[in-house]
Amino acid sequence: PTDNWIYIQGEGIGEKIQKNYLKLKGNDLYLFNVITNKSGRFSTYDVKAFAESNGMKCVPIIGITKLPNTMEEIKEMASGSSALNN
Repeated sequence: PTDNWIYIQGEGIGEKIQKNYLKLKGNDLYLFNVITNKSGRFSTYDVKAFAESNGMKCVPIIGITKLPNTMEEIKEMASGSSALNN
């Protein structure tokens, strides 16, 4: 037995998933979080590197910013065109 483990977290997107507002074909998984018992939580860019080195996809990284203070500000940040399918 080994004490090594890895936890990956991602978003399933595509046809017949949450009404597929992006009109994507097929289904896919985009990673956004990786944690291991040895390294702890990966940075945003390390998640991207991990995904790519393992033949997986990472959510688009638009930039790194401080989380807004209100839900209204978060909604405003999230509105607009998608990096996956505008």
